[in-house]
Amino acid sequence: MRDLSRRVRAAVLAGAIATLAVLAVPGTASAATTGIGTVPTGTITPTLQCITKKSDGSVTAVLGYTSSAKTTATIAVGQLNQLSPSRFSGKQPSTFQPGAHPGVLSLTLTSTEYMNGAYWWVDGNVVYFDWARTQSGPFCSPGTTLPANGNGTGIAVGLVAAGLVGVVVVRRVRRTQLRVATAG
Repeated sequence: MRDLSRRVRAAVLAGAIATLAVLAVPGTASAATTGIGTVPTGTITPTLQCITKKSDGSVTAVLGYTSSAKTTATIAVGQLNQLSPSRFSGKQPSTFQPGAHPGVLSLTLTSTEYMNGAYWWVDGNVVYFDWARTQSGPFCSPGTTLPANGNGTGIAVGLVAAGLVGVVVVRRVRRTQLRVATAG
């Protein structure tokens, strides 16, 4: 019984260490590191997939990006990675994988924000999603699934939650083993 308990603890510990390693170790990028992130050896271009106009005058914009970099690039939210209106700052991704990535972000603008201008600036490239540039589309098709607002932290939260569930399961197994050992 004790041998099994040690194996379970060792497996849980190994899983926890692996999870922490995935969360703590940044991806490798062949780029120069600066105070604002890694400068990619390619171009990152924000894209507008579509917009959905609502009856109250608000608009939801679905955004993505393309990256010609050969490796993952990191551009911190700030000078080279900004959203306008500024209330959305921090919702955009700061890690950019190579290739095309549609629908990584959706933002719902008030009618005033939509009329006054909205954009995403990344790596010297900009995409506008305001009234002046999108009044005739591109419009989202009725069945379009909109991405959740955020910057990919959902995966990290899921891993942490899975780790906590693992801890609870191991503790229950240990308690059961102790009860069996003391009863017998």
